[in-house]
Amino acid sequence: MSDSDEIIGELTARYGAQRVLHFPRATPRRDSWRAPAGIREDLIDMLLLARTRRLYASYLSTFSEAAWWLGGASADVEVF
Repeated sequence: MSDSDEIIGELTARYGAQRVLHFPRATPRRDSWRAPAGIREDLIDMLLLARTRRLYASYLSTFSEAAWWLGGASADVEVF
């Protein structure tokens, strides 16, 4: 999973479709907070991220932290 739509294809090519979990969004990420559908998709992204065993998170990312908590605070986290 990535917050960049462009990299999903690269991750799938490198690791295989069975290892790359993502939701095909209908709303652009940059405008997602402006509409209920975008907010719903953001929540789906967060819940998918919560399922990971290893989390690479941006420094001070509340999105990543919330996903970590929703996942039971059990994922190994690497902050960059």
